[in-house]
Amino acid sequence: MNAPAPISPPILQWLRISAYSGFSDVPRRIVALDREFVFWLFDCAFDDDADDYSADYAVYRIGIDSMLAKHAFQSLSVPDALPSDAFAGTVPVANIEFDATVRNTLFVHTRRFVARAQ
Repeated sequence: MNAPAPISPPILQWLRISAYSGFSDVPRRIVALDREFVFWLFDCAFDDDADDYSADYAVYRIGIDSMLAKHAFQSLSVPDALPSDAFAGTVPVANIEFDATVRNTLFVHTRRFVARAQ
């Protein structure tokens, strides 16, 4: 079986935030649109063992399906709501720059984006 094609993460560009939740300093779950109107989901899950949020966002490419974006955003388990090949990788929360409101746009810096294993 062939490995899934690599997903090009939305790096070095501003993305428009269309939905967010779990706000703790920064949004902990975000659906954002890139320049090609592709939905991306950034999920920073709470780690019960550490009693804190993860230091990384898991990044998923949803595509152009707004209903799938809504379903994934509202799901209790993002990996269960999306196809397995949607996972693009992780990026440290510290490498995400938000606009001044922390609610409208975000910028993904590339230095520490970790692509999914092939």
